[in-house]
Amino acid sequence: MAMQRRYVLPLLVCAFSSLLVLALSGAVPVDQVHHTFHILLPTIAFAVFAAYVALDVFKHGWPAFSWRLDA
Repeated sequence: MAMQRRYVLPLLVCAFSSLLVLALSGAVPVDQVHHTFHILLPTIAFAVFAAYVALDVFKHGWPAFSWRLDA
């Protein structure tokens, strides 16, 4: 797993930089790239967060709380 994690950041940088180059060269409209960033960034952030939560639950088990909510 550690071998795969070190490739994530360079892969993201490559994807975003290639999208930026396409926008600056005029191949893709800048507005389209701007809206694509607004879609991609939260999606990628959610995927990374979900992966870390899943990995933590896998390693340490489901969290157990020492307190209860009494309604």
